[in-house]
Amino acid sequence: MKKKADVVIRSKRVGESELHVTIKVPPGQQMKVFVEVPEEVQLFQSVPKAPGESARKKILLSPVSELQLSTRAKGILRTARLYLVGEVVLRNRKADSYDPSYIGGGKKTLDEIEAELQKHGLHFAMPLSRDLRNAILRERTAIEKEIEAKHARELREKERNKESR
Repeated sequence: MKKKADVVIRSKRVGESELHVTIKVPPGQQMKVFVEVPEEVQLFQSVPKAPGESARKKILLSPVSELQLSTRAKGILRTARLYLVGEVVLRNRKADSYDPSYIGGGKKTLDEIEAELQKHGLHFAMPLSRDLRNAILRERTAIEKEIEAKHARELREKERNKESR
């Protein structure tokens, strides 16, 4: 005779209602999870996007060169190999040269970069969603591949020029 084991794993209050998750495991069978949900509770609601979220994503994925920065500030970002605004936003402003997320540059330059980020509603060490972080990473990877391909073309061109001399 097979016997079912009932175990309540979690109870969660949603408004006035309480949700119970129950696991029923017959011996030798796979685990099945059942959730008792009162009718008045909607589990899957569409979450509206924050106003300007797509505009923010567009700014985060734009090149650093599109920011209105001085040549010095752009040079510091280029030296730090930061290609996208989103990469700058993820970095730390703290002036600790041992911190790998530190951009570099002096106080005035960092103030300039920070002021430009604030014009777009952004700031240093800004927490971003996983989706935005992944989008930034994908875009950065594409840029790095493009840069590598450009360097490879330049090297081939130099080799051809040496051979023709």
